[in-house]
Amino acid sequence: MTMEPAVPFDLDQDQVDAVLEDPARLAALRAMCVDGVPSGPVFDRMTRLAARLLNAPVALGTIVDFDRQILASAFDPDDRYVAGNEAGIEYSFCQYAVATASAFTVDDTRKMPLVAGSPAVSENGVLSYAGIPLMVGGHALGALCVLDYVPREWTEEQIEVLTDLAAGAATELELRSALCESQARAQAEGAVRRLEAVQRVNDVALRDLPVETLLERLLDRVQESFEADTATLLLLDPDSGHLVVKASIGAENGASRMVTIPAGRGIAGRIAATGEPLIVNDISKVEVINPGLRAEVGSLLGVPLFVEGKIYGVMHVGSRSAREFDGNDVKMLEMVAEKAAIAIETARLREREREARKAAEAGSRAKSEFLAVMSHELRTPLNVIGGYSQLILDGLEGDVSARQREWLGKVQDSQKQLLEMIDRILQFAELESGRDRAAIANWDINAFLTGLEPELRAKSTAAGLDFTMHYSPEPAVAIADEERLGQVIGAVMENAIKFTPSGGSVTISVSSADDWVRVAIADTGEGIPASRLADIFSTFVQLDQSTTRRHEGVGLGLAISRALARTMGGDLEAESRVGIGTTVSLLLKAAPSL
Repeated sequence: MTMEPAVPFDLDQDQVDAVLEDPARLAALRAMCVDGVPSGPVFDRMTRLAARLLNAPVALGTIVDFDRQILASAFDPDDRYVAGNEAGIEYSFCQYAVATASAFTVDDTRKMPLVAGSPAVSENGVLSYAGIPLMVGGHALGALCVLDYVPREWTEEQIEVLTDLAAGAATELELRSALCESQARAQAEGAVRRLEAVQRVNDVALRDLPVETLLERLLDRVQESFEADTATLLLLDPDSGHLVVKASIGAENGASRMVTIPAGRGIAGRIAATGEPLIVNDISKVEVINPGLRAEVGSLLGVPLFVEGKIYGVMHVGSRSAREFDGNDVKMLEMVAEKAAIAIETARLREREREARKAAEAGSRAKSEFLAVMSHELRTPLNVIGGYSQLILDGLEGDVSARQREWLGKVQDSQKQLLEMIDRILQFAELESGRDRAAIANWDINAFLTGLEPELRAKSTAAGLDFTMHYSPEPAVAIADEERLGQVIGAVMENAIKFTPSGGSVTISVSSADDWVRVAIADTGEGIPASRLADIFSTFVQLDQSTTRRHEGVGLGLAISRALARTMGGDLEAESRVGIGTTVSLLLKAAPSL
């Protein structure tokens, strides 16, 4: 008795495609780990039996995806069909068994329009076919089939045998699906463990802790995450090239800080030399530099620490009893080590920065204290010089000649210049130390400059310069300290007068815009090259460094002025053109309007 084909000859390919592309079927297929080819001994046995019992040259166990057919199992003495191979869906007859979830038989493929054009006929010479769908969870995922290279009639008994064998193969697939689900669950749980471990390390890494404290807390998190008996961190000493134990928990003698590990020797040395993780399931069978480690640890997993692609150290966890660390453990420890290396290096940099800042602050304090002491020590004899000079000029010990008066006048002028210089040095020291505080208030800059104008005009006239004042037509109320405001304007004016030849001019302009009040002092002096303009605000800098320079001073006037401006919340800016002149502008924050 022969079997009629279970699939009608006029089956619509679109209907077949719709079944193959059904999302529920594809989800069941993916759950079976189709990419891993779900073959096994039972499946292979069913395939061999199908070929033998149906007397067919080829028997196949297939998985049918929406666009390809995968050979999960194959029996073919000629090796044209090999398990693990796959082909495009156009080669598949099994797709029709899957589409109808029933037996599909073809006695002569050349006479069935549905399959006659398949390359399996024209290229592989398949002339007859019988297939039974493999049903898993209510979905047809593939087929158990037999092929022949001659036309033949498939009997009902043969199809029953093939059906029974297909049921056994389907059971294998169900087991495979359950295994894949279990593996996927285990992978998901492993991923969660890894994320939790990294999060534990991150919780510590993000804190600003001393290096020693950070190392201990990091290892505490690592030991907890791996449920390990020991956790040890060794860092590479750049001078010796040896690994040095920096922190260890859980081992009394296994990680002595007195032991250093050369690269390439011992467990940690091998990890550092190769840059690869290392699993040691039995520590008694490998070289160990530190004998205490062998005494306390039975199994160990270690990974390298990298910073910017270079070996930074080694981290390892250990178990006193036998334990088989696996690939998931390696991945987790590598992720933890990556975060730990960054955290340790960051903590080291923070400590170096703090130490450098302390040293700089100490140096600054020492410098300020030295300047203050020296200035005080200089002021005393200078006051004595000034006092005795005045006593001589007053004729206390007799008449003084005109020539002597001239000389004593120069002594007093020099004494005053030195005292002024000392006052500036003292003020600079006070500003650097932060002890000098501003008394901030709202000041009408137009009114403030009106009070200073007579003095500023007199100084300009005495130097042979024209003086012009341009007040702001709008209100110009700024936040400032009265004493500092006068000192800054006076110092900038002094500088402008000093560097402007007789016959030139100095102009002060007040303007208000964009929440700022600007006091610009412009001169028609020599001007400053663009490359040297920033230097005028540096401490102890004179643009003319020659021994025959024309202008006295120690180069603190504008440096102090900018510092004073900034203590008031403002700033000092400059622009200049050689041969045309320089403009120095005091910027002050405008007072909020009521």
